[in-house]
Amino acid sequence: MNKQDPISPAQGSTGLIRPLDDRYLDFLTDESGLTGRAESISFPVDEDQIRRIVTRLSKQRIPITIQGSRTGIGGGCVPTGGHILNLSRMNRISDKIERKPDHSTLCVEPGVTLSALQTYLSGTGLFWPVDPTETSASLGGIAANHSNGPGSHYYGPVSRYIRSIRIMDAAGETHLLKNRDRALCLGSEGMVGIILSLELILLPDPCEKWGVVFFFETDSQALSFCRDITNGRKSDHESVESRITAVEFMNHGLLESIRTYQARAPHLASLPDMGSGLSSAVSIEIHGTGPAPVEALLEQILEQAVHWGSDPDTSWAFSGDRELTRLKAFYHAAMEAVFFVSDQIRDPSLKKNRLRMEICCNKTSLVQDMARLNQEIEETQIRTAVFGHAGQGIFQAYFLPRTPDEYQRAADWINRRMNSQNRSWLKTAPQYGIGKTGLYPPGTAVVKAKKKEVDRLKKRWDPDDIWNPSNMKPMKSTDDPFETIGLSGADR
Repeated sequence: MNKQDPISPAQGSTGLIRPLDDRYLDFLTDESGLTGRAESISFPVDEDQIRRIVTRLSKQRIPITIQGSRTGIGGGCVPTGGHILNLSRMNRISDKIERKPDHSTLCVEPGVTLSALQTYLSGTGLFWPVDPTETSASLGGIAANHSNGPGSHYYGPVSRYIRSIRIMDAAGETHLLKNRDRALCLGSEGMVGIILSLELILLPDPCEKWGVVFFFETDSQALSFCRDITNGRKSDHESVESRITAVEFMNHGLLESIRTYQARAPHLASLPDMGSGLSSAVSIEIHGTGPAPVEALLEQILEQAVHWGSDPDTSWAFSGDRELTRLKAFYHAAMEAVFFVSDQIRDPSLKKNRLRMEICCNKTSLVQDMARLNQEIEETQIRTAVFGHAGQGIFQAYFLPRTPDEYQRAADWINRRMNSQNRSWLKTAPQYGIGKTGLYPPGTAVVKAKKKEVDRLKKRWDPDDIWNPSNMKPMKSTDDPFETIGLSGADR
């Protein structure tokens, strides 16, 4: 091990549990912007090491925060004291794929990243349909947060593609979860046990893959296009030989953020230019059995795009896995750009946590619902980036406040919206974990339902509340999660 390796043991240290010193400060945070605290950290490489760590700490009732790649945006892996158990070195992939007529299975450890899995499957004729666009995300983290990604428009949620999960409870005992217990464990955010391995369900890799980004002058045009290609009769736009697998929307606030960020992000240099007069974008992905059916579907989609004002000369097109990595970079740039711009324009006195809200609206009234949302947001007079899975009516709204006054107005708006769940035209939808960012108050129906499921398993496997104990807990206020998790001003 290299002396500069941040996860190598401290000099002279032979134990599994290491003091949390300055070399491990990066492990106190994730993409949520929250920063926590911990007294110790470990990087086990196998099940035996995990059991030794768990057994020792559980006896002392020391809280354990389970971590993967720390790419989450809900703060679920940010520690609030105690010990960090980081699973990044549990990264083995089985050397045997179990092949079946309609699907195949593969066992992996939780620290395997999405990019490592994709590399492993290259050339096998198989793929894992789950792709939350962050290729450095760990598979254990994807399962813990129930992350889905753009492809869930066609392929469905991650729960369809994890057949079983092996976990370790707080007593060091292992359990193989299938069916209902497996489903409950997904999205439990590390609160019921440590994921030791996952059995993935793989599908035959589509022969033809395309991605196209259409640009529009207004959000209304872009959303009308989304509505028409997703709400029409399936036979109008899809067949057995070709299907739309993703429909992603990006509003004007997000495109402006990407333009600002792109100038300082060398890894985005390969993306084509976005015209300054274009306010919104819709990205479509198509999978098919061959070029002819995919091209036929693309022609229908192009007609709809032109009908709603998109100029074909401004669109981007990508084909094949290699080119599609550029489209994935564009997806991921959305989140990176929001974080970059937020940090650039924010007053230094503001807290670093992200002010966001996840929203679910009715697909049949998509344009009207989003217009009402935009009107409410515009009344706050705060810059906002909105993007998400338009095919499912699921979006994220990120506020980008510049001053303490704007920050407070944005927080107040989120709080009012959370307390107005009876509005049938728009609902909150935590698609990226509840975590500890304070976006979902405990009274919110979706949080109460999820917490009830998790508590049922915790009574069996974690009665002393050792695992990630601060997740899904009541917050003192929507805009200050740091108060709830006990961090001082110096730690913010």
